[in-house]
Amino acid sequence: MEKYICPICQAELKQDYRSERKPLHEHDFTCSMRDDNHSYSIRTVDDTMVKIKVRLQDTDDERLIFLIDYADHKLEIWTKAGQTNRVVIPVSFEPDFSDIEKLKEKIRTYLIFA
Repeated sequence: MEKYICPICQAELKQDYRSERKPLHEHDFTCSMRDDNHSYSIRTVDDTMVKIKVRLQDTDDERLIFLIDYADHKLEIWTKAGQTNRVVIPVSFEPDFSDIEKLKEKIRTYLIFA
């Protein structure tokens, strides 16, 4: 099985074993360095990344959370854990993790104009 690295902190992603009901070819991986500043998770099917979920700390009390679904070509964005009012944008989105502040600004822009 391929090794995956968190593009935010460079930690190796660990396989999430809580998803025992998933098909054998489907796996979830999560950043082992999860903290208040970020979380990063992916889902793979046959070693191909099909979803990415990212949480970034925006301000002291605000978070930016987004999910990229490559299979359905959509981006979902929300700001509170478990929030059901998600902005859904039918777009292929490839995040650039080299500049986190710029990425946060792009996500904020999607929230404003969606």
